[in-house]
Amino acid sequence: YLMSTEEKLEILNKMNAQQLELKQIKDIRANVEIEKKVAPGNQFIDFTLNNTDNIPVSLSQYIGKTNYLLVEFWASWCPDCMRFLPQLSAFYAKHHGKMLEIVGVSLDENKQAWAGAIQRKSITWVNISDLKGWKSEAAQKYAVSSIPCTFLIDRSGKIIYKNPGLQQLEEIISKGE
Repeated sequence: YLMSTEEKLEILNKMNAQQLELKQIKDIRANVEIEKKVAPGNQFIDFTLNNTDNIPVSLSQYIGKTNYLLVEFWASWCPDCMRFLPQLSAFYAKHHGKMLEIVGVSLDENKQAWAGAIQRKSITWVNISDLKGWKSEAAQKYAVSSIPCTFLIDRSGKIIYKNPGLQQLEEIISKGE
């Protein structure tokens, strides 16, 4: 899960035809094809999921409204996600507005756990989920295999980074101001 698309392709390219037909390898190959579609430089892929009030929200609603859109895949049960949220909240408070919007995509399966985490962590950006966990439509479209996982999208809808750190985000946003 921690290998880059390039590293996976390098290994796959060394396999023989018989190995490439194994089910697990076929699954990895299919996932790599999705990873290539959402790699930096490509246009975002739209999806629509419900917010905690069961109102449908599309990613495309936020494209072009700010200089950058950060799509954050997370879950209430993810310790790394919970540790990252206070830092992300401070970053959001500093840059929210014309520079930045965040859309959180929860991989929770339990609505109360998801909504409770939003309330406990005082998350103020939009959050959506289909409550299907790892089978989430959005997670599958973006080949999300570990969380937290973020994609930074520019005003034109182009994915410019996958999993940028907060320091890198700070530098990108500062240049755009």
